[in-house]
Amino acid sequence: GDLVATACWDGAGRIWSLERQECVATLLGHGDRVRCIAFAPDGLGVVTASDDRAARIWRVADAECLLVLEGHQDYVQSACFSPNGESVATASDDSTVRVWCSGSGACQLLLRGHQGGVHAAAFSPDGRCLASAGEDSTVRIWGVGEAQLLSAFRVGEAGQQRVCAASCCPQGESLAVTTWEGVVQLWSLEQGQLLKELVGHSSAVWAVAHSPCSRYLLTGAFDDTARLWSLAEGSCLKLLGGHEGCVWAVAFSRDGRLAATACNDSLARIWGARTGGLLLELRGHTNAVRCVVFGADSTFIVTGSDDLSAKIWRTASGECLLTFTGHADPVRAVALPQDGLTVLSGSNAGELLLWDSATGERLRELPGHCDSVVLLQQELRGARVVSGSRDRTAKVWCSATGDCLLTLRAHEDMLVLASFLPSS
Repeated sequence: GDLVATACWDGAGRIWSLERQECVATLLGHGDRVRCIAFAPDGLGVVTASDDRAARIWRVADAECLLVLEGHQDYVQSACFSPNGESVATASDDSTVRVWCSGSGACQLLLRGHQGGVHAAAFSPDGRCLASAGEDSTVRIWGVGEAQLLSAFRVGEAGQQRVCAASCCPQGESLAVTTWEGVVQLWSLEQGQLLKELVGHSSAVWAVAHSPCSRYLLTGAFDDTARLWSLAEGSCLKLLGGHEGCVWAVAFSRDGRLAATACNDSLARIWGARTGGLLLELRGHTNAVRCVVFGADSTFIVTGSDDLSAKIWRTASGECLLTFTGHADPVRAVALPQDGLTVLSGSNAGELLLWDSATGERLRELPGHCDSVVLLQQELRGARVVSGSRDRTAKVWCSATGDCLLTLRAHEDMLVLASFLPSS
């Protein structure tokens, strides 16, 4: 759990040590942008995918390239190991998926069927199936042992529907997919079948969230509405109207009792999650509200806005308890750590600010970024946050103190991806 891997358009992959706070390996060999990097299950190796039409397998300990996987005729968009580490799957803009032996580099399977580039591939947990997703708006499920297509499902019509948001139910049984054309579809992850299509929105569905119990779905759209859906019936229980602008973000409280929407009309709203009834309007922002998140115990809610501020509110009364001001640009992301003692906010100007959630005091600025923060991802257990920026750096922070634990400076272009290992 000490290592982090990053892939960059400068043509290199890098391995970083959180403990030593330095780059411990630079993976050089690709002749073009590196699109993807993924660890082997044992953490001893990584695979990279590149625009040079190849994937490479590397040994983490000494950054040695063990194998070059060549055969694709266009950009390789994605690469991943099978759960047992014995195989690697790659997806390419040449419309194919390939499965390789990770020990010899031999191509074991060539899977054809997509009508356009393939942008992602992933193994099932048991390694028996492989899923691929492509520009033809289809997801295809392949049997690895049988080397054949088991099922395929389409998200809208090819070339017409563009996916803009997705949410997996907490139990992992189904997936909600939304598009710019206003479609909300529910898919069975196990069978790859379309379960239901939720009809109602008239334009792009920008935000989607499952309730903790997986019985309800909340969506927000450019048609100035949010909708609360029953997943069992596939019907709209309530049209959450009254918004005077697009709904940028939606959220459920962790206890499932409340729902929230953030809107371009400068208001956030709290709703009854079971009834869809409006409970409170949170008034105080003077520009679009872009983000919203509930606290761990659902007592508080935090919002971020284009008015350069973040606010913390009491969910029972709608009282604004604190306003966090100090950003020089719109606030696009907020995080509320598990202990609720601090609030972290990030802006278009590259600022990251840490606040005392009880007093509103600005504890410190998390310095270092000099351009837009494009990534703010909290560790699962809530102890650390990683930020990524257009200034070509990534930083790992302690979410309680704001201390910078690690700065990753070696990239020569904008950061594309940063990820903690599952063990954090």
